[in-house]
This record gives sequence, structure tokens and C-alpha cells, in this order.
Amino acid sequence: MFEVIRPDVAFDHAAAARAAAECRRVARVLDGVLEQREAAARHALARWSGVHAERFRDLHRQRQAAGAAHVVALHRHAAAIEATAARASAEQRARDRHNAAVRQAAEIREPERSGFGLIPGRA
Repeated sequence: MFEVIRPDVAFDHAAAARAAAECRRVARVLDGVLEQREAAARHALARWSGVHAERFRDLHRQRQAAGAAHVVALHRHAAAIEATAARASAEQRARDRHNAAVRQAAEIREPERSGFGLIPGRA
């Protein structure tokens, strides 16, 4: 018949929660830095013109876009970590249900093996 799946799912849920929280924390910090850099650049460019100002503007846009992409990636990583934790929990619940069903089936079959209901001397 069915065998019990003995091992539990090996997943460190606490570490996963810490990692997801850290990704979100770093994303918030980076987002704050991007806002500060944007304010400083606007202030500088209000008083600055010429070739070097244009070069700065272009490089600033590139770096801000790269920083924003990192913020998005950090949020995606956090969500992926949480999704993996949810899948591990679901797998463990499925294993637990399976194991319980196998144990219950074994308990039902156990009286048959123990000779319950047999006439003494005719086993």
C-alpha cells in the first residue's frame, strides 16, 4: 500500500522571513537615497548649465534608473522568498495529511493482522 513519507520538509521559515524583511528594508533605504539624490540633482541643475551639466543630467538619470531597478528587484526577491516559504508549508501540510491517512489505514488493517475475530486453534 502507501508508505509514510518520513522526512519533514527541510526549510528554515524564520531565516526566510528575516531575508524577506531585509530585502524590503534595503529597498526602503535605497528608495530614500534615490529621493535624496534626486533632490540634490534638481538643486544643482537649477544653477548649472553647459556641457558638464548635460553630462551630469544623463549620468544621473542612468544611475537613478539603475537604483530604481534594484528597488524593484529587492521587492521581487522578498516576494519570491515568501512564495517559496508558502510552498514549503503547503508541501509539509500535504505530507502530514498523507502520513495521517497512511497511519489511519494501517490502524484499520491492524486488527486483521492481529488475528482479531479468528476462532482459537484455527489460525
